[in-house]
Amino acid sequence: MFAENALEEIEQWRRQTTSSQYQLDWRWIERYRELDAFDAYWWWAQAGPFTEEEQQQWDQLFTQNRNEAAKEQLGAILAQSRERELANALAEQRQPRLHYPTIDIEQVRSRIAALHQLDAEMSQKEPNAIVRRLYHETIEEEVYFLRMIEATYEGNNEQFWQFSRCVYPEPTREEMSYALSRVWQVIQQGLQDAETAELSRRLIQFMHERLQLSQDLSSDRAETQETSLDSSTSSSKVQKMVTVQAAKRFLETVIQQSGYGGWQVVVDKASTTRVEAGLRRLILADSPMSVEQIRYYLIHELGSHVVRAIAGERSPLGLLGIGTKNYAPTEEGLAIYHERQIATLHGHALNRVSQWSDYTSTNLSFAVHLSRAIVPAT
Repeated sequence: MFAENALEEIEQWRRQTTSSQYQLDWRWIERYRELDAFDAYWWWAQAGPFTEEEQQQWDQLFTQNRNEAAKEQLGAILAQSRERELANALAEQRQPRLHYPTIDIEQVRSRIAALHQLDAEMSQKEPNAIVRRLYHETIEEEVYFLRMIEATYEGNNEQFWQFSRCVYPEPTREEMSYALSRVWQVIQQGLQDAETAELSRRLIQFMHERLQLSQDLSSDRAETQETSLDSSTSSSKVQKMVTVQAAKRFLETVIQQSGYGGWQVVVDKASTTRVEAGLRRLILADSPMSVEQIRYYLIHELGSHVVRAIAGERSPLGLLGIGTKNYAPTEEGLAIYHERQIATLHGHALNRVSQWSDYTSTNLSFAVHLSRAIVPAT
Protein backbone atom coordinates (compact mmCIF):
# COMPACT_ATOMS: atom_id res chain seq x y z
CA MET A 1 0.00 0.00 0.00
CA PHE A 2 2.79 2.44 0.91
CA ALA A 3 4.65 1.60 -2.30
CA GLU A 4 1.53 2.15 -4.40
CA ASN A 5 0.88 5.48 -2.69
CA ALA A 6 4.46 6.59 -3.33
CA LEU A 7 4.25 5.58 -7.00
CA GLU A 8 0.95 7.47 -7.38
CA GLU A 9 2.53 10.53 -5.76
CA ILE A 10 5.43 10.41 -8.24
CA GLU A 11 3.06 10.00 -11.17
CA GLN A 12 0.93 12.97 -10.10
CA TRP A 13 4.07 15.10 -9.72
CA ARG A 14 5.24 14.18 -13.23
CA ARG A 15 1.84 15.02 -14.74
CA GLN A 16 1.36 18.36 -13.00
CA THR A 17 4.81 19.97 -12.74
CA THR A 18 7.57 20.90 -15.16
CA SER A 19 10.34 20.87 -12.55
CA SER A 20 12.98 18.16 -12.72
CA GLN A 21 13.36 18.22 -8.91
CA TYR A 22 10.80 16.54 -6.68
CA GLN A 23 9.76 18.59 -3.65
CA LEU A 24 7.41 17.70 -0.84
CA ASP A 25 5.25 20.77 -1.52
CA TRP A 26 5.14 20.48 -5.32
CA ARG A 27 1.34 20.87 -5.27
CA TRP A 28 1.42 24.31 -3.67
CA ILE A 29 4.77 26.05 -4.01
CA GLU A 30 4.20 27.78 -7.36
CA ARG A 31 0.72 28.97 -6.37
CA TYR A 32 2.04 30.32 -3.10
CA ARG A 33 5.03 32.00 -4.75
CA GLU A 34 2.71 33.78 -7.18
CA LEU A 35 0.57 35.05 -4.30
CA ASP A 36 3.66 36.15 -2.36
CA ALA A 37 5.24 37.91 -5.37
CA PHE A 38 4.40 41.53 -4.55
CA ASP A 39 6.42 44.54 -3.46
CA ALA A 40 4.98 45.69 -0.14
CA TYR A 41 7.49 48.54 0.11
CA TRP A 42 6.13 49.94 -3.14
CA TRP A 43 2.58 49.79 -1.81
CA TRP A 44 3.74 51.45 1.40
CA ALA A 45 5.60 54.25 -0.39
CA GLN A 46 4.47 57.54 1.15
CA ALA A 47 3.60 60.66 -0.80
CA GLY A 48 2.74 64.21 0.14
CA PRO A 49 -0.16 66.13 -1.38
CA PHE A 50 0.25 66.25 -5.16
CA THR A 51 0.30 69.46 -7.13
CA GLU A 52 -2.18 69.65 -10.01
CA GLU A 53 0.59 68.86 -12.48
CA GLU A 54 1.85 65.91 -10.41
CA GLN A 55 -1.68 64.52 -10.13
CA GLN A 56 -2.13 64.65 -13.90
CA GLN A 57 1.19 62.89 -14.46
CA TRP A 58 0.31 60.31 -11.80
CA ASP A 59 -3.11 59.53 -13.30
CA GLN A 60 -1.58 59.08 -16.73
CA LEU A 61 1.24 56.80 -15.59
CA PHE A 62 -0.59 54.83 -12.90
CA THR A 63 -3.39 53.65 -15.21
CA GLN A 64 -1.00 52.34 -17.85
CA ASN A 65 0.40 48.82 -17.99
CA ARG A 66 3.34 49.90 -15.88
CA ASN A 67 6.84 48.87 -16.87
CA GLU A 68 10.04 49.71 -14.99
CA ALA A 69 10.37 53.07 -16.77
CA ALA A 70 6.85 54.14 -15.73
CA LYS A 71 7.45 52.92 -12.18
CA GLU A 72 10.64 54.97 -12.05
CA GLN A 73 8.72 58.09 -13.05
CA LEU A 74 6.05 57.34 -10.43
CA GLY A 75 8.77 56.89 -7.83
CA ALA A 76 10.20 60.29 -8.70
CA ILE A 77 6.78 61.91 -8.18
CA LEU A 78 6.41 60.13 -4.82
CA ALA A 79 9.82 61.25 -3.60
CA GLN A 80 9.35 64.83 -4.80
CA SER A 81 5.95 65.25 -3.15
CA ARG A 82 7.09 63.56 0.07
CA GLU A 83 10.21 65.68 0.47
CA ARG A 84 8.26 68.84 -0.23
CA GLU A 85 5.61 67.98 2.37
CA LEU A 86 8.20 67.02 5.00
CA ALA A 87 10.01 70.33 4.46
CA ASN A 88 6.72 72.26 4.77
CA ALA A 89 5.74 70.34 7.91
CA LEU A 90 9.07 71.14 9.57
CA ALA A 91 8.82 74.78 8.63
CA GLU A 92 5.22 75.04 9.92
CA GLN A 93 5.85 72.85 13.03
CA ARG A 94 3.07 70.38 12.23
CA GLN A 95 2.62 66.71 11.41
CA PRO A 96 3.17 65.88 7.71
CA ARG A 97 0.12 65.00 5.63
CA LEU A 98 1.10 61.79 3.88
CA HIS A 99 -0.88 59.21 1.91
CA TYR A 100 -0.29 55.92 0.06
CA PRO A 101 -1.39 56.29 -3.57
CA THR A 102 0.36 53.12 -4.80
CA ILE A 103 -1.74 50.67 -2.77
CA ASP A 104 -3.73 48.54 -5.21
CA ILE A 105 -6.51 47.63 -2.82
CA GLU A 106 -8.29 45.31 -5.26
CA GLN A 107 -5.11 43.30 -5.71
CA VAL A 108 -4.52 43.22 -1.95
CA ARG A 109 -8.01 41.86 -1.28
CA SER A 110 -7.78 39.43 -4.19
CA ARG A 111 -4.57 37.98 -2.76
CA ILE A 112 -6.16 37.63 0.68
CA ALA A 113 -9.07 35.67 -0.79
CA ALA A 114 -6.75 33.49 -2.89
CA LEU A 115 -4.57 32.72 0.14
CA HIS A 116 -7.63 31.61 2.12
CA GLN A 117 -8.62 29.37 -0.80
CA LEU A 118 -5.13 27.89 -1.02
CA ASP A 119 -5.12 27.20 2.72
CA ALA A 120 -8.49 25.42 2.50
CA GLU A 121 -7.40 23.24 -0.43
CA MET A 122 -4.04 22.45 1.13
CA SER A 123 -5.67 21.44 4.43
CA GLN A 124 -7.87 18.92 2.60
CA LYS A 125 -5.53 17.56 -0.08
CA GLU A 126 -1.98 17.71 1.30
CA PRO A 127 -1.03 14.25 2.64
CA ASN A 128 2.05 15.38 4.59
CA ALA A 129 1.14 16.72 8.04
CA ILE A 130 4.36 18.77 8.39
CA VAL A 131 3.82 20.45 5.01
CA ARG A 132 0.22 21.23 5.98
CA ARG A 133 1.30 22.86 9.25
CA LEU A 134 4.12 24.91 7.75
CA TYR A 135 1.93 26.22 4.94
CA HIS A 136 -1.01 26.96 7.22
CA GLU A 137 1.16 29.02 9.59
CA THR A 138 2.92 30.84 6.73
CA ILE A 139 -0.32 31.64 4.91
CA GLU A 140 -1.86 32.91 8.15
CA GLU A 141 1.07 35.30 8.67
CA GLU A 142 0.92 36.46 5.04
CA VAL A 143 -2.80 37.24 5.37
CA TYR A 144 -2.11 39.28 8.52
CA PHE A 145 0.57 41.20 6.61
CA LEU A 146 -1.80 41.96 3.72
CA ARG A 147 -4.44 43.02 6.26
CA MET A 148 -1.92 45.57 7.55
CA ILE A 149 -1.68 47.02 4.04
CA GLU A 150 -5.48 47.02 3.77
CA ALA A 151 -5.73 48.84 7.12
CA THR A 152 -3.20 51.40 5.87
CA TYR A 153 -5.37 52.03 2.81
CA GLU A 154 -8.45 52.45 5.02
CA GLY A 155 -6.63 54.61 7.59
CA ASN A 156 -7.71 52.16 10.31
CA ASN A 157 -5.10 52.54 13.07
CA GLU A 158 -6.71 50.00 15.40
CA GLN A 159 -6.72 47.19 12.83
CA PHE A 160 -3.19 48.01 11.73
CA TRP A 161 -2.04 47.75 15.34
CA GLN A 162 -3.91 44.47 15.81
CA PHE A 163 -2.50 42.76 12.70
CA SER A 164 1.01 44.13 13.15
CA ARG A 165 1.23 42.46 16.55
CA CYS A 166 0.31 39.16 14.87
CA VAL A 167 3.11 39.56 12.30
CA TYR A 168 5.83 41.14 14.44
CA PRO A 169 6.03 39.71 17.96
CA GLU A 170 6.75 42.41 20.53
CA PRO A 171 10.39 42.47 21.69
CA THR A 172 11.15 41.44 25.24
CA ARG A 173 12.03 44.00 27.91
CA GLU A 174 15.66 42.85 27.77
CA GLU A 175 15.82 43.33 24.00
CA MET A 176 14.24 46.77 24.24
CA SER A 177 16.61 47.78 27.00
CA TYR A 178 19.67 46.74 25.02
CA ALA A 179 18.53 48.40 21.79
CA LEU A 180 17.54 51.65 23.51
CA SER A 181 20.86 51.78 25.37
CA ARG A 182 22.56 51.93 21.98
CA VAL A 183 20.22 54.68 20.84
CA TRP A 184 21.17 56.70 23.91
CA GLN A 185 24.85 56.18 23.15
CA VAL A 186 24.45 57.46 19.60
CA ILE A 187 22.62 60.52 20.98
CA GLN A 188 25.44 61.14 23.43
CA GLN A 189 27.92 60.93 20.59
CA GLY A 190 25.84 63.57 18.78
CA LEU A 191 26.12 65.87 21.80
CA GLN A 192 29.88 65.97 21.30
CA ASP A 193 29.63 67.40 17.77
CA ALA A 194 28.67 71.06 17.27
CA GLU A 195 26.69 70.27 14.11
CA THR A 196 24.47 67.64 15.80
CA ALA A 197 24.39 68.83 19.42
CA GLU A 198 21.10 70.72 19.08
CA LEU A 199 19.43 67.82 17.32
CA SER A 200 20.64 65.45 20.05
CA ARG A 201 19.22 67.71 22.77
CA ARG A 202 15.86 67.78 20.99
CA LEU A 203 15.90 63.99 20.72
CA ILE A 204 16.61 63.70 24.44
CA GLN A 205 13.70 66.02 25.20
CA PHE A 206 11.42 64.02 22.89
CA MET A 207 12.38 60.73 24.51
CA HIS A 208 11.90 62.14 28.00
CA GLU A 209 8.62 63.97 27.43
CA ARG A 210 6.85 61.99 24.72
CA LEU A 211 8.21 58.45 25.26
CA GLN A 212 8.69 58.72 29.05
CA LEU A 213 12.20 57.28 28.73
CA SER A 214 15.14 58.30 30.87
CA GLN A 215 18.78 57.31 30.82
CA ASP A 216 21.95 58.33 32.62
CA LEU A 217 24.09 59.22 29.61
CA SER A 218 27.25 59.39 31.69
CA SER A 219 27.01 55.70 32.65
CA ASP A 220 28.03 54.53 29.19
CA ARG A 221 30.68 57.15 28.53
CA ALA A 222 33.57 54.70 28.16
CA GLU A 223 31.76 52.56 25.64
CA THR A 224 30.52 55.63 23.81
CA GLN A 225 34.07 56.94 23.48
CA GLU A 226 35.02 53.60 21.95
CA THR A 227 32.09 53.94 19.57
CA SER A 228 33.24 57.44 18.63
CA LEU A 229 36.70 56.10 17.89
CA ASP A 230 35.35 53.34 15.68
CA SER A 231 33.07 55.77 13.88
CA SER A 232 35.73 58.45 13.38
CA THR A 233 38.21 55.86 12.12
CA SER A 234 35.81 54.66 9.45
CA SER A 235 34.63 58.15 8.52
CA SER A 236 38.19 59.42 8.12
CA LYS A 237 38.65 57.24 5.06
CA VAL A 238 37.78 58.85 1.74
CA GLN A 239 34.79 56.95 0.39
CA LYS A 240 34.82 56.40 -3.38
CA MET A 241 31.27 56.83 -4.69
CA VAL A 242 29.75 55.09 -7.70
CA THR A 243 26.38 55.42 -9.42
CA VAL A 244 23.57 53.04 -8.57
CA GLN A 245 23.63 51.80 -12.19
CA ALA A 246 27.29 50.81 -11.80
CA ALA A 247 26.43 48.95 -8.58
CA LYS A 248 23.53 47.27 -10.37
CA ARG A 249 25.77 46.04 -13.20
CA PHE A 250 28.33 44.71 -10.72
CA LEU A 251 25.76 42.77 -8.68
CA GLU A 252 24.08 41.47 -11.85
CA THR A 253 27.44 40.11 -13.00
CA VAL A 254 27.96 38.37 -9.65
CA ILE A 255 24.49 36.81 -9.83
CA GLN A 256 25.02 35.65 -13.40
CA GLN A 257 28.47 34.18 -12.76
CA SER A 258 27.19 32.45 -9.60
CA GLY A 259 24.51 30.64 -11.59
CA TYR A 260 21.57 32.20 -9.78
CA GLY A 261 19.12 31.93 -12.67
CA GLY A 262 15.83 33.78 -12.38
CA TRP A 263 17.08 36.46 -9.98
CA GLN A 264 17.20 40.15 -10.95
CA VAL A 265 18.74 43.36 -9.64
CA VAL A 266 16.41 46.36 -9.99
CA VAL A 267 16.59 50.00 -8.94
CA ASP A 268 13.70 51.52 -6.97
CA LYS A 269 13.22 55.24 -6.34
CA ALA A 270 10.46 54.68 -3.81
CA SER A 271 12.12 52.70 -1.04
CA THR A 272 15.22 51.08 0.45
CA THR A 273 17.68 48.36 -0.55
CA ARG A 274 16.29 44.92 0.25
CA VAL A 275 15.64 41.39 -1.01
CA GLU A 276 12.18 40.24 -2.15
CA ALA A 277 12.41 36.44 -2.25
CA GLY A 278 8.91 35.97 -3.67
CA LEU A 279 9.77 38.19 -6.65
CA ARG A 280 13.35 36.82 -6.84
CA ARG A 281 14.72 40.37 -6.76
CA LEU A 282 17.54 42.28 -5.13
CA ILE A 283 16.19 45.85 -5.04
CA LEU A 284 18.58 48.80 -4.75
CA ALA A 285 17.61 52.25 -3.51
CA ASP A 286 18.15 54.83 -6.25
CA SER A 287 21.07 56.84 -4.89
CA PRO A 288 24.86 56.92 -5.29
CA MET A 289 26.67 54.54 -2.98
CA SER A 290 30.16 54.00 -1.69
CA VAL A 291 32.33 51.01 -2.52
CA GLU A 292 31.97 50.01 1.14
CA GLN A 293 28.16 49.98 0.78
CA ILE A 294 28.42 47.76 -2.29
CA ARG A 295 30.69 45.42 -0.36
CA TYR A 296 28.07 45.33 2.41
CA TYR A 297 25.27 44.53 -0.07
CA LEU A 298 27.43 41.82 -1.65
CA ILE A 299 27.96 40.13 1.72
CA HIS A 300 24.71 40.88 3.54
CA GLU A 301 22.01 40.96 0.86
CA LEU A 302 23.39 38.77 -1.92
CA GLY A 303 25.79 36.54 -0.01
CA SER A 304 23.32 35.91 2.81
CA HIS A 305 19.66 36.57 1.94
CA VAL A 306 19.77 35.70 -1.77
CA VAL A 307 22.03 32.66 -1.33
CA ARG A 308 19.82 31.21 1.43
CA ALA A 309 16.67 31.86 -0.62
CA ILE A 310 18.18 29.96 -3.56
CA ALA A 311 19.29 27.13 -1.26
CA GLY A 312 15.70 26.97 0.01
CA GLU A 313 14.32 26.83 -3.53
CA ARG A 314 16.57 23.85 -4.28
CA SER A 315 15.80 22.04 -1.03
CA PRO A 316 13.22 19.23 -0.58
CA LEU A 317 10.73 21.90 0.62
CA GLY A 318 10.28 24.76 -1.86
CA LEU A 319 8.63 26.98 0.77
CA LEU A 320 12.06 27.49 2.36
CA GLY A 321 12.99 29.60 -0.66
CA ILE A 322 10.44 32.21 0.43
CA GLY A 323 10.28 31.78 4.19
CA THR A 324 8.17 30.15 6.87
CA LYS A 325 6.35 31.88 9.70
CA ASN A 326 8.50 34.23 11.84
CA TYR A 327 11.59 33.55 9.73
CA ALA A 328 12.59 37.22 9.33
CA PRO A 329 14.38 37.87 12.68
CA THR A 330 16.38 34.63 12.39
CA GLU A 331 17.20 35.35 8.75
CA GLU A 332 18.46 38.83 9.57
CA GLY A 333 20.43 37.52 12.54
CA LEU A 334 22.14 34.91 10.35
CA ALA A 335 23.03 37.59 7.80
CA ILE A 336 24.62 39.78 10.49
CA TYR A 337 26.52 36.77 11.87
CA HIS A 338 27.74 35.93 8.37
CA GLU A 339 28.91 39.51 7.87
CA ARG A 340 30.82 39.46 11.16
CA GLN A 341 32.47 36.13 10.38
CA ILE A 342 33.74 37.41 7.04
CA ALA A 343 35.04 40.60 8.66
CA THR A 344 36.88 38.54 11.29
CA LEU A 345 38.31 36.23 8.63
CA HIS A 346 39.80 39.18 6.74
CA GLY A 347 40.87 41.10 9.84
CA HIS A 348 38.42 43.97 9.32
CA ALA A 349 36.89 45.92 12.19
CA LEU A 350 33.14 46.31 12.02
CA ASN A 351 31.66 49.72 12.82
CA ARG A 352 29.95 49.33 16.22
CA VAL A 353 27.28 51.88 15.35
CA SER A 354 26.43 49.79 12.29
CA GLN A 355 26.24 46.63 14.41
CA TRP A 356 23.92 48.24 16.94
CA SER A 357 21.82 49.63 14.14
CA ASP A 358 21.46 46.10 12.75
CA TYR A 359 20.54 44.77 16.19
CA THR A 360 18.01 47.53 16.72
CA SER A 361 16.39 47.00 13.33
CA THR A 362 16.15 43.26 13.97
CA ASN A 363 14.59 43.47 17.43
CA LEU A 364 12.47 46.56 16.83
CA SER A 365 10.96 45.56 13.49
CA PHE A 366 7.60 45.64 15.28
CA ALA A 367 8.02 49.33 16.13
CA VAL A 368 9.56 50.27 12.80
CA HIS A 369 6.64 48.97 10.78
CA LEU A 370 4.18 50.71 13.05
CA SER A 371 5.94 53.98 12.41
CA ARG A 372 5.66 53.55 8.62
CA ALA A 373 1.88 53.77 8.60
CA ILE A 374 -0.83 55.22 9.14
CA VAL A 375 -1.25 58.88 8.24
CA PRO A 376 -4.74 59.47 6.83
CA ALA A 377 -4.79 61.22 3.47
CA THR A 378 -6.02 64.82 3.59
